[in-house]
Amino acid sequence: SIYVDDCKIQPNIPVYLIVAGVLGTIQHFMAIWTKYVPKDSQGRLKEYRSYCKVIDCFIQLFLTIWFVLGCIWVYGVYGEVEYKETFKNEYCNKTLYLFAFWILNFSFMILALLAIITFTCILCIMLSSKDGN
Repeated sequence: SIYVDDCKIQPNIPVYLIVAGVLGTIQHFMAIWTKYVPKDSQGRLKEYRSYCKVIDCFIQLFLTIWFVLGCIWVYGVYGEVEYKETFKNEYCNKTLYLFAFWILNFSFMILALLAIITFTCILCIMLSSKDGN
């Protein structure tokens, strides 16, 4: 939140980072809480877990849409950003912009890696089932 007003070219970039960070943190705490909180005498944890799963689904849906919006905001001004001249309308704090840019790039790298691993596993399963017949 230090740079919340330091991106004239796209004011949504700092908001994107703050909202994604807060909701991502809440989502992780909920996952930890539902995993390690013991049941009470009436077994109420199952009830809390189902509520948490519903909330988690909504947060995940929102974060997916938020990710797409972040890509539009960050990549949409790529090449137009001014890092030095703070009075220009194209100005965005260099640390802020590059952090958002590389967070998104890293996310795409992780998604690509997961897709490759998934494809490889499916291919191995298909080939092993062919050999078994």
